Amino acid sequence: MNTVQWALRSLRHPIEFLFDFPDELRGRDRLKLMHAGVILLCAIAARVVSLLVTGFALQTQEPHQVSILVEATWIIVPWLTWSAASWGVSTIVEGEGKFIDILTTSTFILVPYIPLSLGIAALSNLMTLSNGPLGIPNTLYVTMLGFMFAWMLLQLFLHVKVLHDFEFRRTFLVIALSVVGMFIVWFVGLLLFGLINQAIQFVVTIYKEIAFRL
Repeated sequence: MNTVQWALRSLRHPIEFLFDFPDELRGRDRLKLMHAGVILLCAIAARVVSLLVTGFALQTQEPHQVSILVEATWIIVPWLTWSAASWGVSTIVEGEGKFIDILTTSTFILVPYIPLSLGIAALSNLMTLSNGPLGIPNTLYVTMLGFMFAWMLLQLFLHVKVLHDFEFRRTFLVIALSVVGMFIVWFVGLLLFGLINQAIQFVVTIYKEIAFRL
């Protein structure tokens, strides 16, 4: 199966996909990562293109302000931290999923985002801040975005439940704890970044001062 076939399967039969993907590609971690990489690249491309083609009245930033690196970060960082936090929490509560399976299958949560974000962005050109096509309020735009994210959340729920063989209650608990874990990782990361940045600036200042006096 190629990546497109796996992606379509994750949409049509998400539960079967979560059973089959780790099983059929058992021991083929590079192939799993390749499929995950393709999905990530498509999601990043969809993010950038959707920002560029969104209707002027509904744009959140000017086209010249769109940075591929920044938008890639908004997708890759949550994916990595979710995978790490989800694996850590699920390991504590005796989940069955392996880290490589969590890492790779979690990218397929983004599959609904790829076509829907592009479609919504295209339709936004027919809308204004107050009204959409035929006078329909732009709540239609918000509703479409809500539907897209609700679908992704459903994929996320099934991802945790099926991969670790949890019941509903434990699935919600693991998701909540994983989200908390993500925020902790981000906080620690930002704290370390700030400390390292200050240390570098201090060393540079000392170097400039010594060079000036010499």
